[in-house]
Amino acid sequence: MAIPLQTNDTKRNALIAGGCLLFAVVGFSIGRASSWLEAPITPPKLATTVSGSSSSDSTASGSDSRVGGVFTSDATTKTGTAPTVGEITGGQPMDVWLKRVMAQDDELFRMQNFMKLLESLNTPEDIEMALKVIMENGGRGRGPGGAGRFTEISMLMSKFVQLDPNAAMAYSGKLEGGEKFMATSSALRTWTRLSPDAALAWAKTEGASLTMDFGGRGGPGGFGGDAPEGAPKDNFALLNVVSQLAKTDLDKALSTASTMELGRMGDRMVNTLANELLSQRGVDASKSYLDSLPAGAFRDQYLQQLADPLSKKDPAGTAQWIAKMETGDAKRRALGEVVNNWAKTDFASASSYVSSQPVGPDMDSARGQIIGDLAKTDAKKAWGMLPTISDAERMNRTAAQIGRELIKADPTNAPTIIQNTPNLKPETVANITNPQQRGDQGNGFRGFGGGRGGN
Repeated sequence: MAIPLQTNDTKRNALIAGGCLLFAVVGFSIGRASSWLEAPITPPKLATTVSGSSSSDSTASGSDSRVGGVFTSDATTKTGTAPTVGEITGGQPMDVWLKRVMAQDDELFRMQNFMKLLESLNTPEDIEMALKVIMENGGRGRGPGGAGRFTEISMLMSKFVQLDPNAAMAYSGKLEGGEKFMATSSALRTWTRLSPDAALAWAKTEGASLTMDFGGRGGPGGFGGDAPEGAPKDNFALLNVVSQLAKTDLDKALSTASTMELGRMGDRMVNTLANELLSQRGVDASKSYLDSLPAGAFRDQYLQQLADPLSKKDPAGTAQWIAKMETGDAKRRALGEVVNNWAKTDFASASSYVSSQPVGPDMDSARGQIIGDLAKTDAKKAWGMLPTISDAERMNRTAAQIGRELIKADPTNAPTIIQNTPNLKPETVANITNPQQRGDQGNGFRGFGGGRGGN
């Protein structure tokens, strides 16, 4: 039988019909694939605890793709009470469930379910178990040594303190390294906020023996076995308590801090106090408080920490206020800090102020700062200012720092200028002018150390 020929219209109709069918199939498939965006996810039914055991829509082994049915339909049980640990975990052992939660890639998923568990933890034993899991199994990128899990450690310790502060401190004191630092700091902050007098009393007594040693080396709060004879030792617990107390009872914090022994970490606490006093009571009150302090380590630290924020607000006024103080290292360092900040925003004014001050130890740090900055644009002028630094050791350090700039600016005459500069040590001259001793084959000088502002 002959096959009838199809006209162009027939072919066109067939193509249109086929296209419509294809469009319908694709549309149906897309609708099915994206329907989850419109339909809410129905969580598994809340487990019911019976005689210490739990049951849920998920198996005890956690075969559910959502970590053993960790989602609950609301925040309470059918009786209106907060969910228990067993109800949150769907009957799985808490350590198994939490380990699987922390191994998930989704940050929001992890935190949502961690927070649900946190609300259900109501005994120190449960808190300790959760902490053990977090410290040992932080999840991807969050395992031992990973800082990401410190968020969970901090929240667990805050809950621990609410249940039993003494047990929380005893627990954190047995930890090591970063975990000990984070756990102890978090616990003390929460305890101070909730019961400041109790936290302060503990920090002054039991907390005095608490140290932070990392990897067998002296860390914050203690030198370990490396404490120099007679060196001041920070009370790590008291530093934390006072820093937190400054946010709620500034007068008590200041009174406590003024009688403390300040070691290597004391500047952090004093910085907190200075900034809180400035924030809560203003510039005039901050200055008046310092003026009322007797000479000593706390006053020196407070001046140093206050100089930085004040000089960012009013460098000229701050410099004039500090210049009236008695001569000493604290005054020298504070003026150096002020000029450091001032020069960043108005170098001409800072330089003019320094030049107007008499030569002497009080201005040595500030002059060193100005000379170092000036050397970047006018090395010859900066070098000529070296004799205005009264301390010979500081002058030599500053010369070593700017020598490279002078040689770059005038390679022909610089060696002669350097050799004829009074009060320079032979080794300073040699290190600046001899490329081999500079260690850079003529490309720069590594310097002797020293620094900006505070040296």
